[in-house]
Amino acid sequence: MSESYNENLSKEELIGKINNLQSQLKEEKQRNKSLENKLSERAFQLKEREKEFAGIYRITQLINDPDNTIDSVLEKAAVIISESYLYPEKACVKITWGGKAFTTENFKKTEWEQSVYQELDKDQGSLTIQVCYPEELPVLDEGPFLSKERVLLETIAKKLTVYLQRNQAEITTGQKEQEFELVFNSVLDAIFIHDLEGNFLEVNNEACRRLNYSREEIRSMTPMDIDEKSYAEKAPRIFKKLDKKGRYKGETIHVSKEGTKIPTELNSTKIFYEGKPAILTVARDITERKQYEKELLDAKNKAEESDKLKSSFLANLSHEIRTPLNAILGFSVLLDDESLEADKKKEFIAAIKEAGKNLLSVINDILDVSFIESGQIKLDKKKFSLNSMIDNLQEETRSKLDASDKNIEITTHKHFGDGEDFFVSDPDKVHQIYSKLLDNAIKYTETGYIEFGYRYDEREYLEFHVKDTGIGIPEALQSSIFERFRQGDSGMDRQFQGLGLGLSIARGLAEQLGGCIGLDSQVNTGATVTFRLPYQVSKDPSSSREKSVSATDISGKKILIAEDDFSNYRVLQELLKDTNAEMIYAENGAEAVEFCKSDEIGLILMDIKMPVMDGIEALSKIREMHPGIPAIALTAYAYENDKKRLLDKGFDAYLSKPIDKNDLIEVIRKLMVS
Repeated sequence: MSESYNENLSKEELIGKINNLQSQLKEEKQRNKSLENKLSERAFQLKEREKEFAGIYRITQLINDPDNTIDSVLEKAAVIISESYLYPEKACVKITWGGKAFTTENFKKTEWEQSVYQELDKDQGSLTIQVCYPEELPVLDEGPFLSKERVLLETIAKKLTVYLQRNQAEITTGQKEQEFELVFNSVLDAIFIHDLEGNFLEVNNEACRRLNYSREEIRSMTPMDIDEKSYAEKAPRIFKKLDKKGRYKGETIHVSKEGTKIPTELNSTKIFYEGKPAILTVARDITERKQYEKELLDAKNKAEESDKLKSSFLANLSHEIRTPLNAILGFSVLLDDESLEADKKKEFIAAIKEAGKNLLSVINDILDVSFIESGQIKLDKKKFSLNSMIDNLQEETRSKLDASDKNIEITTHKHFGDGEDFFVSDPDKVHQIYSKLLDNAIKYTETGYIEFGYRYDEREYLEFHVKDTGIGIPEALQSSIFERFRQGDSGMDRQFQGLGLGLSIARGLAEQLGGCIGLDSQVNTGATVTFRLPYQVSKDPSSSREKSVSATDISGKKILIAEDDFSNYRVLQELLKDTNAEMIYAENGAEAVEFCKSDEIGLILMDIKMPVMDGIEALSKIREMHPGIPAIALTAYAYENDKKRLLDKGFDAYLSKPIDKNDLIEVIRKLMVS
């Protein structure tokens, strides 16, 4: 309600009232002006905040767009920042990161600059944002930058820093994922990742290749589906153990899609995969290692077996050598008795001869095995009569049976008739194979018969056989009976004597001749040993039957015997006494050379291994003086390669010790009479 005016006011009172009203009006105007200023300031700030928030919002959208590259984001951010300031027509921006600069087109560095610097994490560099005004605004005394714009710049810088670090982390993570995948799939071992229940989560390429399943197929399976049954049953218990202890190492057998069994070594570790507990297993194929272990075990067993055989062999060897030596030495002592009756002497001499033959057989067997295993057997293939060999073997076998007092029938089988039976091979080796087989048949047969012979089997082979009705060979031993040192019985109480080398020698010789050997036997029924040789025929009708050798009279001739062992000289002297030649003895090669200088020598019998000068060197010196003197090498070396070596050194013939009288006389006859 308005104040009422009293018309009775004095002039002074009225003037006072007017002045008071004027004063109130002035104050009201001032208040209105202040309010207008405040409203203007607020509008200015509101406009400023609006541009700042708009800039922040636009940059937020920019960095959240996955299609934008880092360069694109920083390039656009420079423009947005310049537009976020109150005076965009004057502001310019430069953003520096990673050695690159992103600027607005009008960027110009001036003294009016506002900047912010942010260091990124983990050596990722730094981010710098610079905002410049090219010209100072004249109405602003304190420069163009507003107080809140510093906050804007720092806020945007932080957002861009977070973006750059996040982006770099994503790149690093992606690279690590690629590296992991590359390593994961390039490892030569199979790798499986499965949860604690066994469900496969991931596998590598090798696992798929080895089991021949696709990755999708394996992911739908469990370890129990690829393990052999006996191992699959243990798997759940292993998972529980692994969950508690964190590690497991063991073996299993994986089964491929086709059913192939793969021995596998497992190394398992508990891990976290995609945020959940899981088991990572490296599975190594140990097929080769298992095979190698088996081979080592087999080799160990064979070595142990070989050691047992060698021990048995050495015991047998000692027995087989000492037994005939005992007879030789024992009967030799008894022969010193001058009162010994003639019949007794004859009996003792016969026993010494037999013991000597047995001892020589033992030594020959050992040498034969040694030369067969070292590949030093040399073959002397030539034509010979199979039927003649069978006849000779029959006579030898009959003689052995008579000496053993065994009443065993001997039968032979000849495929070809006389004159059509000529065969090309090494007759000595074929004869030796037969002799070994026949000796075995005689040894292990008490009653019944022994049959041997040959037949043509229509496949370009001759099949030779020896069949007996002896004790036979157990089936368990048949696969190894041809190995050296093998015998049907062994030990100190064994029934049959020998070194167990006969069948091994027979097999070795048969293989050297290009053939093979086999056995068919039943215990207490007998055995049939068969060896096959390539059939090489000769139509030459000349016979290879041996002829008896008569004494050769070379009266008036001088025979030089070079031998360092006098007893061997005496043996040769007695063997040659019927030739009526004069014997000259030289203790070594040097003496033999001296004798040849002064005497007219008709024949030289030269031992090879002698002191002072060996036989080869001595003959070389003698040949320089007398090139035509016939010379026979006498040596304990008993193989064809030794024979060839000596013949190449100039000897005309070769005889191995012990010297057979008939062989010696025949060689002399050929050299001095023919």
